[in-house]
Amino acid sequence: MWYVLDREDEIIAVHVDEPSAIGAARSIVDRMVENGEFRACVFVVTKAHYDAALRRGESPRRWHDYKTGGARPIRPSVTSP
Repeated sequence: MWYVLDREDEIIAVHVDEPSAIGAARSIVDRMVENGEFRACVFVVTKAHYDAALRRGESPRRWHDYKTGGARPIRPSVTSP
């Protein structure tokens, strides 16, 4: 399982594979930009990473482990002037 997290580590979407999680994350970021959010960004992590970070009392967005990797930030692909 793959989770899409917001800046407060809240799960905002759950997907079965990485490509669908990244696609959903990009759509969420696009909507954030359309709504005028200046610093649009969400994060994609595996369930294993999320669970391991929480067990250690760490933020899943910031914690990095050699087994589970780290959170992948998804930001707008193009910024407007």
